[in-house]
Amino acid sequence: MFSNAACHDRIKMDELMTDKGTVYICDKGYIDYKKFDSYTSKEIYFVSHLKDNAKFKEAINLPITQYNKTQPLLLAASTIIYDKKVRLGKESINLTKHFYRVVKIIDHIGKELIFVTNLMCYSSEEIA
Repeated sequence: MFSNAACHDRIKMDELMTDKGTVYICDKGYIDYKKFDSYTSKEIYFVSHLKDNAKFKEAINLPITQYNKTQPLLLAASTIIYDKKVRLGKESINLTKHFYRVVKIIDHIGKELIFVTNLMCYSSEEIA
């Protein structure tokens, strides 16, 4: 399903993200903490870029894990900075009830990328 470029992506989320057990790959336009909680409750999974100004309440620093040490998924010049288990938002506004993972990397050209997901069973590298 496609929409006019002027249409905000979050409006289409409920139409697009419907299948239990499916992993959806989203861009920053799909960031909506309340919807993330709803999808997590319905076992609908996602990985999305996180906005630069995103707020989250850190709970646990997770170990940085590789998918396969002999055959890396990321380019050699990429570095995983952290993998954290967090609640999105802040106490006074939109704090999520579920916990999420936030994985931050510096890619092979030096660009900082931050991903958010409700998938807890994959390696840091797979999320990145």
